[in-house]
Amino acid sequence: MPTRAELPRSNNNFQETYCWTDDLPVCRHSGVGFSTNQIYREDGCRQEEHQFEDRSFHCCVDENTFLYGVFDGHEGVQAATFALQRMAAEILLGQLTGKTSDEEIKEVLRQAFTAVEKGYFDSVDDRLAERTSLQYEIPDSMTSYEAYQKFPHLVAKLNALNCELSAGTTVVVALIYCGRLYVANVGDSRALLCRTDSNGVLRVVQLSVDHDLSNEDELLRLSQLGLDVDKFRQVSRLGNQENTRCLGNYLVKGGYKEFDELMSAKAEPVIAEPEIHGGIELDESCRFLLLMSDGLYKSLEEATRTDQVNKDLAQMAVEQVGTDP
Repeated sequence: MPTRAELPRSNNNFQETYCWTDDLPVCRHSGVGFSTNQIYREDGCRQEEHQFEDRSFHCCVDENTFLYGVFDGHEGVQAATFALQRMAAEILLGQLTGKTSDEEIKEVLRQAFTAVEKGYFDSVDDRLAERTSLQYEIPDSMTSYEAYQKFPHLVAKLNALNCELSAGTTVVVALIYCGRLYVANVGDSRALLCRTDSNGVLRVVQLSVDHDLSNEDELLRLSQLGLDVDKFRQVSRLGNQENTRCLGNYLVKGGYKEFDELMSAKAEPVIAEPEIHGGIELDESCRFLLLMSDGLYKSLEEATRTDQVNKDLAQMAVEQVGTDP
């Protein structure tokens, strides 16, 4: 994952974009790595398959407060970039003051996700209004093909807006506050806590939850909304995305009735409510924490056919950087 000063854009160039989080002190006990999405052309050269959409921060506010986050965007960078900026603001600008219990701190994280989701949708109000206006100009009785034949310019604009409004992001955030660790996530980005047992053996604990269609709890939630989950098992998609939770993506949330396979749902099937774990007391057995987007662990799974990808990634980290606290 890149720092804010290292965000790559198209054509493999890097463009610096200032964000208020750039002024937060960087946690010197952490590091960031990333790889752009590249494919090989017929001439043997590599090119970026699509715009790099991941964002991250790793900051140390004071000796008692550390915040880390990974945001894996889809359909563009706008949701991930917005979430990065707003999430830090919703956690670090006084919300933790006076909070001492685990439940109070978890509630701060829960409210942060809610505020980010609301703020993001407020920021695209004008695009939603434009989309509604365009839809009124195309008769409901027309098929998609007929609409394209008669109103190609309107359909093109509508498709572009739909793409913009599909922008969303997974989020995994780790907060260390007064020596205790809290992890909150939506989507399939992961947090791994790596610690040694009494025999000095490295143990890996996944603190995040993969919100995807292989998660039986998520399938049960969708089933209780009146959806046929067997269909989703077959296609591995929920509307226009793979994850069952995310921030952003208006089309699969406020617009879910427009998807044939989602229109029977009693409520929004894709949600922004995070799963939160903590607080975990950090002691000498805790060696390091890994936050990652699914691109990392899924690439390793695909390349090696491993069934213990978390353990393998932790071992790689040990070999590369050691396990000193």
